[in-house]
Amino acid sequence: YEAALIDFAAENADLFDEMRERAPLDIADDVAVVTDAYAAAATGDVTEIESSRFLDAEARVVDFDEEECGIDRGIF
Repeated sequence: YEAALIDFAAENADLFDEMRERAPLDIADDVAVVTDAYAAAATGDVTEIESSRFLDAEARVVDFDEEECGIDRGIF
């Protein structure tokens, strides 16, 4: 699991940078928590991704994306 997560984070670093840059103000703090956790995971540190802080922020980002942007548009 960890190896796959680390690979995923490393392969999608550009996507996470783009998410951070494009995040609307009302969700930017949660996006920062999510993208920072994935940036750490890309270096091999997956501890933040397993934290409740990350899980709460990720849930709010997913809810925002589905409600404000629609499933077909993807993240932001």
